[in-house]
Parts: sequence; structure tokens; C-alpha cells
Amino acid sequence: MGNLGVAFAKLKDFHEAIKYYHKTQEISNEMNDKRGKGDVLGNLAAAYVALEEPTKAIDYSKLALKN
Repeated sequence: MGNLGVAFAKLKDFHEAIKYYHKTQEISNEMNDKRGKGDVLGNLAAAYVALEEPTKAIDYSKLALKN
């Protein structure tokens, strides 16, 4: 899932990437995968930077630091 998000981000389809990142986030949460949680939160932050939504990017970056 995460790799699909990365692929869509590379294609500059950030909205589609975010959908896959959220699915990845759900899986990481279910598995209690701390590294996965941190990675996906960082990817979400980067996607929101690309979409010029700095507030969301900051929120996801702060969440990544807590994990």
C-alpha cells in the first residue's frame, strides 16, 4: 500500500497518494508497527507540502515525532 502511495506521489497525483497512505496508516496502527507509522506520517506530511497545505503537513510531522 505504501509503495502505491509513493508511486502516485512520484506521478504528482498527491490526492491518490494520500488515499493509499491512509490505508497504510490503518494497517500500521493495527499491527502496532512504529516504524511503519512514522514512515507513513512522514509521507503524508510530504504530500500535504506538495499540495501547499502547510497546516496539515505540520500536523502529520508532529504526529510522526510522537511515534
